[in-house]
Amino acid sequence: MSNTTTPAALTLTQARRVVWPFNRNRGLAGRTIGELLDAGQLIRRDLEWALANARSHGLQNACRVLLSEPERTRALCEMPAAVLENELECEESAVARLLDPPDIRPESPPPMRWQDLIPPDFEPQTQCEMPKPEPIPQACPVCGSAVRPDYRWTTHRRAGWRCDKHGLAHYLEAIYVPMLQAVYAPDAWVIPSSEDGTYPGVRRRDLVKGPIGYWPEAN
Repeated sequence: MSNTTTPAALTLTQARRVVWPFNRNRGLAGRTIGELLDAGQLIRRDLEWALANARSHGLQNACRVLLSEPERTRALCEMPAAVLENELECEESAVARLLDPPDIRPESPPPMRWQDLIPPDFEPQTQCEMPKPEPIPQACPVCGSAVRPDYRWTTHRRAGWRCDKHGLAHYLEAIYVPMLQAVYAPDAWVIPSSEDGTYPGVRRRDLVKGPIGYWPEAN
């Protein structure tokens, strides 16, 4: 026993409201069948072709109703627009159950631009002071020989140079030896003291008495 249900028959008014999907090149697609019939742009042969070839059951039903009642179709074409509109409003809307659901796509939000991420109260800095790098010394600070630029070692802090007598070794010695001396100075903090004074901290010279962080008073 078949479980398929036969769609309900359309009225003549409902059939005229069905949208014609074909003949886009002639400007007919998207307009109702009743409008095209009134304008003489659809004939019986068009309705017969749609009845045989259309995939939409709603369109087939509409063509079948219009082909089966040509006299009512002609009379309805001559009906005044106000009367026709009143008839359309009074009928029950069964078209939604018979026609294929329209292809309604939600509107996608506009693409986000990088300008939209800038806060409205943002004020760009028009003037930015860049730190000037230390200039090249007049003479090598290690041996006193002449120096010449070496831009491969230039950074935002200092300009690169090399000693004419000992090359790059004196540049590295002049830059990194003071840094190492500051790190390994006897008074340099290994673990800083606490702000409330409960922990005295550990200096570099305290490492000879015990491991890092050793505190005899805690024993």
